[in-house]
Amino acid sequence: MYGRILVLAASLSVVSGYAQQMLRVDVPFDFKANEQHWRAGAYEISFPRASVFQIRNLNEKRSGMVMTVPAQSSVHLDRAKLVFNRYGDSYFLSQIWRSDSGSALFRTNAERELAARFVGVATTAYVKDPKK
Repeated sequence: MYGRILVLAASLSVVSGYAQQMLRVDVPFDFKANEQHWRAGAYEISFPRASVFQIRNLNEKRSGMVMTVPAQSSVHLDRAKLVFNRYGDSYFLSQIWRSDSGSALFRTNAERELAARFVGVATTAYVKDPKK
C-alpha cells in the first residue's frame, strides 16, 4: 500500500473582491480538512484572513473555518489548485494554492498515523469548473 498526494487543479471560478478571493471547485471524493469531515461535492473556498480559509459545501449548505500557515512555491501558478494527501481510501486536504499565494493545513494525529503506514507517491488530477 502507498499514500498519494493528489492535486486538484481546476479552471476554478476565481472571484476577486476587495480583500478576498473565492474559489469554486468540485471535489469527487470525501475528505478531511483538519479535524472536519467533508463529503464529495461542489465547494466554495474564501480567504477572509491570511491564516484562515472558509470552506462551504454548496450541496449540503454547510461551512467551516480552517486554520492554515503560509506555503511558498518557487513556481508561479497559472491557476488555483487544491492538494490532497491520500492514504488508502482516506483523503486529507493539505494545501490550497492561488496564483499569488498558498496555504498549508496542519496535519492531524489521524493523518500522521496513516502517513506512518504508507509511502507517499505524487498523483495529479484535474477538476472542471462546476459552472461549465
